[in-house]
Amino acid sequence: MATTAYDPARWLYEHEVITWRDAFTVGEPAEFYGCTFLGCAWPGATTRRWVLEGCRFERCDLSLWRPVDCTLADAELVDCKLVGVEWTAAGGLRFDARFTDCDLSLGRFSELDLTHARFRDCRLREADLTGVKLKGAVLAGCDLEGASLDGADLTNADLRSATLPPLDLAATRLRGARVDVTTALAIVRGLGLRTE
Repeated sequence: MATTAYDPARWLYEHEVITWRDAFTVGEPAEFYGCTFLGCAWPGATTRRWVLEGCRFERCDLSLWRPVDCTLADAELVDCKLVGVEWTAAGGLRFDARFTDCDLSLGRFSELDLTHARFRDCRLREADLTGVKLKGAVLAGCDLEGASLDGADLTNADLRSATLPPLDLAATRLRGARVDVTTALAIVRGLGLRTE
């Protein structure tokens, strides 16, 4: 399958393989439908008004990416490095992506609606998840050590095998969340209780 070169004047990409590495620092408005981003690297880049719908990202380094006014819909990201991404820059982000084995540490998600997001076996260390809506979201097997979950809504979320920071249960909603024994014990210990 042929790969597509970056062209700042082009705005529509459909079902193409994209392998851009350091091709830009500011990506002009563009729409991507059903594309595969393979081994891309654009750390520190800013993209403006990108629509990424039905796309798959594999082994990409998008650390410090600023997706300004972007849409990430029905996207799948596998084994990607997304450290320090400013997800809040996306504005009214439609966010129903699936992340597997990704590093999203130090990311800023505060106040976003991640209800339809799926995170499996991801690192979200020290991520800012303050006030995030994660109702029914999947965070199974994720490492959230040091993450801020103050005011987060984890109602009916799947937290099985997740490593959680100490939670302020006065500010964080957990009703109906799915946890395994290990995660439940970590929550109890985070409250300062001892198990015997």
